[in-house]
Amino acid sequence: HGGQWGKLSPRRCFQESERSLTRAHEDDELSISVQVEFAANSIVKGSGVCSFAVSHARDHFAPMYSAARTFCLREQLSMMWVNGLARGGSRRNALIFENGTAEHGQICRYTDEAVRHKALDALGDLALANGSLVAHYSARRPSHALNVQLLRALFSNDKNYRTVGCATTSSTTQSPCTEEAQVLSHA
Repeated sequence: HGGQWGKLSPRRCFQESERSLTRAHEDDELSISVQVEFAANSIVKGSGVCSFAVSHARDHFAPMYSAARTFCLREQLSMMWVNGLARGGSRRNALIFENGTAEHGQICRYTDEAVRHKALDALGDLALANGSLVAHYSARRPSHALNVQLLRALFSNDKNYRTVGCATTSSTTQSPCTEEAQVLSHA
């Protein structure tokens, strides 16, 4: 069944930890801006600072960043395997960097593939909002944990967001858009 689902517009909301920051504020659409900072010459050549921004994030998903693969440093692999991570990783679906270069002849699909993957991560994390988020999301050194904290802070108080309309979707897992705009389940 198709239905009407809430378009959620956050008022200013942010989360930060040490050197990382995520923010969301009202906008006409979902747009994403991400800045990453890696150690110099570890994942990207040079200073290690890389940025990526996309407006109409949902519309540009396929051409702009859907093919961006996850990544790690060669030196991180052993620790990841010991901790049960990266079990499904392969050279087809993940980039392994050493000295600012993808190893073993891996070719990046985008020159800024690592930061585009961070934008892809953010889009996936923001989908947890259980509604169509209409916001500008920006982040410096984002992580899944910080994105979830941002959403928790956003939905911790009904005054932190407003419903700005309804979006049609085929999902049956979300609450219908009502006049009272009760589109979120607060867990």
